[in-house]
Amino acid sequence: MTNTISTENLTAWYAQLDALMSEQQIDALLLTSRDGHLSEYTALENNPRYHLSQFTGSVGDAIFISANLAAKLDMKAQCLLFVDGRYHIQADLQCDADKVSVQKLAYGEIMWDSMMGWFENNKQHINKLGLDGYRFSSSDVSRLGEFAQGQGFGLHSYNHHEIDNAIELPGFITTKPINQLADELLGRGVKDNITALTSSYPQGFSAEQTCYITSVSDDVSYLLNSRGYHTPNLSSHFGYLFVINQDVVLYLPRDAAQCEVNINDVGDLNFTVVRNDWNELGDLLKAKNVTGLCYKAGGINYVLQQMIDQTWPGVKCNDAFAGVSPIRVVKSPQELKAMKHAFVRSSKAIAETIRWAKYGNSQDKTYTEGALASKIWSEYQAQGALGLSFGTIAGCGENGAQIHYSDDTSTRPLNDGELVLLDSGAYYEEGLATDVTRGCFCNHSGQAKPEDWQIDIYTSTLKASIAGLRAVVPQSCTGAQMDDIIRNVIKEAGYDYAHGTGHGVGIDVHESGIGISPRVNATFTENAVVTIEPGIYLADQGGVRVENVVIVRKDEHKPDHFNFEIMSFVGYDWELIDLDRLTVDEKDYLKDYEQRCQNMGTEIMPCPLM
Repeated sequence: MTNTISTENLTAWYAQLDALMSEQQIDALLLTSRDGHLSEYTALENNPRYHLSQFTGSVGDAIFISANLAAKLDMKAQCLLFVDGRYHIQADLQCDADKVSVQKLAYGEIMWDSMMGWFENNKQHINKLGLDGYRFSSSDVSRLGEFAQGQGFGLHSYNHHEIDNAIELPGFITTKPINQLADELLGRGVKDNITALTSSYPQGFSAEQTCYITSVSDDVSYLLNSRGYHTPNLSSHFGYLFVINQDVVLYLPRDAAQCEVNINDVGDLNFTVVRNDWNELGDLLKAKNVTGLCYKAGGINYVLQQMIDQTWPGVKCNDAFAGVSPIRVVKSPQELKAMKHAFVRSSKAIAETIRWAKYGNSQDKTYTEGALASKIWSEYQAQGALGLSFGTIAGCGENGAQIHYSDDTSTRPLNDGELVLLDSGAYYEEGLATDVTRGCFCNHSGQAKPEDWQIDIYTSTLKASIAGLRAVVPQSCTGAQMDDIIRNVIKEAGYDYAHGTGHGVGIDVHESGIGISPRVNATFTENAVVTIEPGIYLADQGGVRVENVVIVRKDEHKPDHFNFEIMSFVGYDWELIDLDRLTVDEKDYLKDYEQRCQNMGTEIMPCPLM
């Protein structure tokens, strides 16, 4: 995780950004890694937060303060980077302390609240805040506006890429084609998707005269049954979507304006593409008979919100509409079939890679973290993968204790006697993500023996995972209650972990609509897909995470309960499992699981229970 941006460049960009801020008398800017589609993953060349902090993690926002404000606060660093527990170590390693002050959030602490808290604590020195209107959602700007007004701050939105230009951000343009998947791959056509959406409009909003709007690329791709792989680790494509009864309009902004669009099977819908021309889009939309708007304020960027307000002033609006999220979370039988097939292929790739990491290969001479990341990608490709669903996490020893450690160029060796952690996922032809984490005890010589602490954290994590996988819960069970079931096993062993226990999976590897964490009060949904991934991480020693992916199913013996059907089949490292700590039920479960892995060729080593 070496820095790739020179101190000289940072100094120049800081000065240029400071000059831009002075024009509007702005004291502090909010910076994010998101793009105009509010994507979780963006290319580094389109990531202003990375450009100014050198932090590559997928989650983390920043505040950039003017030189004048830094002097008032007696601060050397002008960039304050806010990161949660997954990235504390990584941020320290990647950021120059003279330029970036890492603000470390405790587990459960909300990033937005922490940033607003910083502003409030220093409000006597702040008069005006700024942000990039393309990179923040309408709801973000609304919240910030209310906060700023309450604190007596002014607020300015840059709506013409001024911040990007000031820091010489290269930006990201793609020409990859947008292709439609065959209906039979997903079990639903575009017309089916649009009908499901318009049928969910709230009372008072008719399908005939209501416009649905989103700038979230995953939602656009879901509704159009389309894929583009426009940004790293996402199978979706750029674009804003407008749905007005039978009319579907795809707007391609500058980052995708030249992309070929191969969407031809839309039934009796009228499908139109508009390329990077706000005026053409506005004229097209104004000609429609629209009496209501439905969208999620968190699913459109602020510049798009302003365009909507200008196009339909005074039209009644529901900006809290859940939209596609509750539809996406319920997978069709064909989608589940496709996901199961994808997980079989991914399981084979991961098992082959973990065996390589654990035992070595006489043909390979280099065993490093970078080689491990390269190995898993080559194995995914051998299984037909089209891309990774997120940046591979491949850490050994102390780096495995960094929850989201990622450095695919690392020359750090995989040493005998150390724990290896591999968290990875891929996309196949249907563009549905996989995500599985496994670890192993590195033992190329066959002479190394695990230490007690290594066995302890691996066994404890495995037991917590089994508690989730075997759970049968009432349909009223929330994600927070499920988190307790799993996390309490870790706590009883004397540990805890600074991340949630599960997230939804679909087009995006982190899909909304379902989750397992202390902050998720929503219940489960039948035929949704979610991860179960407890972990234990010991700083400067090593880490373990056991992640499996399951389908939420109605329990056949208790119809008002859910159970969990596993889709990931990668065996475990039995050198790290304390058999004496396993209950009879846990042994029976593992015996059956390892038998299935053996049948698939995805076991890591012989299971002593068989």
